[in-house]
Amino acid sequence: MWGGLRRAMGCIMALAGTAGCDATLQGFGAYKASAADSLHAGPMFEGRIHIPRSYEWVAGVEAGHLLQPNPPTVVDQWRFGIVGGRNALAQSLGSRIGSEWTARVGLFRGSYGSAPPVRAGLYGGFSLGMPIRISATKEPWQMDDLLLTTWTIVPQIGFNALMPEIRPMDTAIELSAAVGVRVNLSSSLLP
Repeated sequence: MWGGLRRAMGCIMALAGTAGCDATLQGFGAYKASAADSLHAGPMFEGRIHIPRSYEWVAGVEAGHLLQPNPPTVVDQWRFGIVGGRNALAQSLGSRIGSEWTARVGLFRGSYGSAPPVRAGLYGGFSLGMPIRISATKEPWQMDDLLLTTWTIVPQIGFNALMPEIRPMDTAIELSAAVGVRVNLSSSLLP
């Protein structure tokens, strides 16, 4: 078992090293407009790999722990899903502002408005973001480092469809907004 896990981690690290990757920690808020409105807020983490050739296509995972302040409950909501999309990077050498769209699908568990806690539900959604580079602009001769890091602030808006207990008739739409800090890692060895 551990040998397989080590091989999988080695493959992931090799792919990340050859493709470039980024990690985002964001404050996330979502409002579910339905017969029983609810509000969720909390941290979300997203890790993505940039697919080689154009490096604009991304794929990765996201995970989050969301509190429900309205209506108040002691049950939190957990989310884990996969993400994919297109990201026009805010480059170290070019414009400070980029653009991105991201689609997501995953599982959630926990609070769901005033309804009883959900044991297992599906979610899927779409978001638009605008990465704004906060790292210093680099000159062309500064781009030969083995590992290049670029820091960005990423505001996002989007929507998700939540399907509790995998019952299509109970699907609700939520509107979301997030602001995150992202570090993008790449290498001068990449074409």
